[in-house]
Amino acid sequence: MFLADTSFIVSPFAKTPKRRIWAQSFFKQHHNRLWTTAAAFTEASHLIGDFEVVAKIIGDYHFILDVEEEKIALAALLEKYAPEMDFADATIVRASELFPSFKIITNDGHFNWYRRYRDEKLPVIRIPE
Repeated sequence: MFLADTSFIVSPFAKTPKRRIWAQSFFKQHHNRLWTTAAAFTEASHLIGDFEVVAKIIGDYHFILDVEEEKIALAALLEKYAPEMDFADATIVRASELFPSFKIITNDGHFNWYRRYRDEKLPVIRIPE
């Protein structure tokens, strides 16, 4: 299973051909194995900017993480990594803690130094630039 960060959700629409083609291929291969958080999808929706497209792709993702249940853990992550971590990143890191077998798909360099459980590196698949 894969945990899609904002950068992956927008990648199939990227202006950079290499990134767009890679993301579209990855998406086809792993179509039913893509998870994300509502925060990451919301951020991606804003970046995509075409809400007809957003309406078409929302069904392609499974959503994970109950923010109400996880707000203490999310607050702790935000405090630990302030000011670099935004709320969407915090939800992805927390989801990774709850589902450690999931690999995070991103091109966000912050995920190189975010840690789960305080010291464990995150399993990351890098999106080519």
